[in-house]
Amino acid sequence: MIELEEMKKTWDELSAELANQKKLTDAIILKMAHEKSKSSLDKLVRVETMGGMAMAIILVLGIMVFVANGTLDTWQLILCALCSAAIFIFSGILSYDFIEKMKKMNILEDSLEDTKKHYNDFQKAHGLYRKVGAYTVLPTMIFFIPVVLKVFIKMDIFANFSEAKTKLLEVVFFSVLLSVPMLFIMFRYYKKNIKTTSEAIKDAGVE
Repeated sequence: MIELEEMKKTWDELSAELANQKKLTDAIILKMAHEKSKSSLDKLVRVETMGGMAMAIILVLGIMVFVANGTLDTWQLILCALCSAAIFIFSGILSYDFIEKMKKMNILEDSLEDTKKHYNDFQKAHGLYRKVGAYTVLPTMIFFIPVVLKVFIKMDIFANFSEAKTKLLEVVFFSVLLSVPMLFIMFRYYKKNIKTTSEAIKDAGVE
C-alpha cells in the first residue's frame, strides 16, 4: 500500500515536471517564432516606410509645387500631374495600411486567435498592395512621364509631340531598363521576408 502511494506520488511529480518542461519548451518556441517574425517584419516596415509611403508623399508634394509655380502650364500637363498625384496618394494610403498591419503582429503577446487574425489581415493587405501596384504601372507611366519631361527638360509632349517623341521613347526605355531589375530585387526581398514570417507563424502553432 505504501509502495503504491509512493509510486503514485512519484508519477504525479514526474507528470508535473513533464508539464512544466512542455510549458518551458512552448515558451521558448513562441519566443523564437516571435523574434523570427519581428526581424522579418521590421525589415519590411523600414523598406516600405522609405520606399513606399515616404516616396509617395515626396512625389505628391513635388507635383503640387510644380503645378502651383506654373511649371506645368497647360491643362493636359496639369491633368497628368493630378492623375499621377491621385495614384501616388492611393499607393501611399495602401502602403500605410500595409505597414500598420505588419506592426500589429506580435506573436509573443497575442493569443493564437489574434495572431491568426492579424496574419490574415497582413496577407490580405499585401495581396491588395501587390495587385494595385501591378495594375497602376502602366497608368503611372502614361500620366507621370509627360510631367517628368516638362519638369526636367522643359519639353511639352502635348505641344509638340513630333519633337518630344524621341525623348519620350528614351524615358520609357530607361524607365523599364531601371525598374525591371529593381522590381525583381524588391520582389525577392519581400518574398523572402514574408516567407520567413509565414514560417514563424506556423512555428507558433497557428495554422
